[in-house]
Amino acid sequence: MEVEIISTKFIKPSSPTPNHLQNYKLGFFDQTTDETHLPLVFFYPPTNNINFSAHEEQLEQSLSRILTHVYPISGRFTEDNSISCQDQGVKFIKAKVNSKLNEFLEKARLGSIHEPRAHCNGWLLNFYCYQRVVQSV
Repeated sequence: MEVEIISTKFIKPSSPTPNHLQNYKLGFFDQTTDETHLPLVFFYPPTNNINFSAHEEQLEQSLSRILTHVYPISGRFTEDNSISCQDQGVKFIKAKVNSKLNEFLEKARLGSIHEPRAHCNGWLLNFYCYQRVVQSV
């Protein structure tokens, strides 16, 4: 399976996190949870006259707006079982995958948020995050 990284960037929240929300303390159960990852893969089949660049721009803008409301997802873990919410952003990797969908899904563990295009010309959106962050938000 061939994966070609087209671009990598960080998407930050569309508005800054208020000062009183910049230190997100994890709850007791979230602190004791293993550092397991929550991988989600969404597939969107090809449609006629698909405009990839318009969809990419909309996806980035939507992600930026969403991060304003779920700000701990774009934060970083600290040693005191908190998440520092300084608007660091999430990694967004655009990639092209030269394989069949089933081959890609068997080996898909690419990283944070990826928007690879599979050989079938559809879209795959891979969201990859620590489970304890997602369940605490």
